[in-house]
Order: sequence, then structure tokens, then C-alpha cells
Amino acid sequence: MKSCTAVFERDEDGVWIVTVPAVRGCHSSGRTLAEARRNIREALCLFVENADGMVLSEKFRLPAEARRVLAEYRQRERTALRAKSAADEAARKARILLRKRVGLPERDARALLALP
Repeated sequence: MKSCTAVFERDEDGVWIVTVPAVRGCHSSGRTLAEARRNIREALCLFVENADGMVLSEKFRLPAEARRVLAEYRQRERTALRAKSAADEAARKARILLRKRVGLPERDARALLALP
């Protein structure tokens, strides 16, 4: 087994309960998501050889509203990354033009573009 899925769910006390459905009996918990991730990895090591090298994908069981806001955030983050990439490319082209066609030194071209 090179990869499997860990299913995370919060209980009524706010503790993360984690199970690995593909590995019978493999479950753990944690007060924080980071703790639950560490603990499920430790639990997996008890059931599977070389578990440290396994790819452990994560699935979260969350209320519908939480799933919706997470999906919206992820979409906006992807949009922002595309915009940042486009802005970086525009800045690169502007620097080249300012240096080669206008004859500005790199320092001044960066200053005009408000780049570090």
C-alpha cells in the first residue's frame, strides 16, 4: 500500500477523530488538526510497514456551510495566484522595456514599478 485516505471529522467536544478506512482498526484523534495528523501517522505505523513513506490524502467531513466557504476560499486563492502570476509577467516585461528602450538602470525601473 503506497497511499491511502485519512478521514477527519470533529466530534461534539471539538476533537478531531481520524480513521483510515482502508486499514481496518486504524484510527486516532487530536485536539488540533496538526496533532490529529501526527497521531494518525503514528497509528498507521502500527498497522502498515513503511507507513512513514506513504502518501496520506485527507478527506474532511464538515458541515455544508463550512465546505461551501472553503470551496469559495480555494477558488479565490486560485484566482489570486493567476492574477499574481500575470502581474509578475507584466512587471518583468515593463522592466525590460524600461531598461532597454528607455535606458533606465535596473534600480530606477524597479522603483517605478514599486518592486523591491
